[in-house]
Amino acid sequence: MEVISTDAEGRLILCDALAYSLRYQPKAILDLATLTGACVIALGDYVAGIMGNDDALIKRVEEASARTGEKVWRLPLWDEYLDYLKSDARRFQECGNPGSRRHHRWNLFK
Repeated sequence: MEVISTDAEGRLILCDALAYSLRYQPKAILDLATLTGACVIALGDYVAGIMGNDDALIKRVEEASARTGEKVWRLPLWDEYLDYLKSDARRFQECGNPGSRRHHRWNLFK
């Protein structure tokens, strides 16, 4: 792991927690977080960005969002975002260029 940003500690702890949780074979894992300022810039203060690789689960969250009034907006996880993880020094790096789509990267792992 190549740590580029000192803001990475939380993401690294989240990775450890997600890896540990797999021991219990959960049906789904939801991470509810503030993501980054980029999400607030894109969606404003009253909408949460939602990302994932399980379309059925995303649909259930969107349906719950509609029922409760807690707005969510699905953000893409295109394969091109995997390029941001590449590192010459390590297996992958935790963030790419400043101002890039950091909030997408950790959601790419399936």
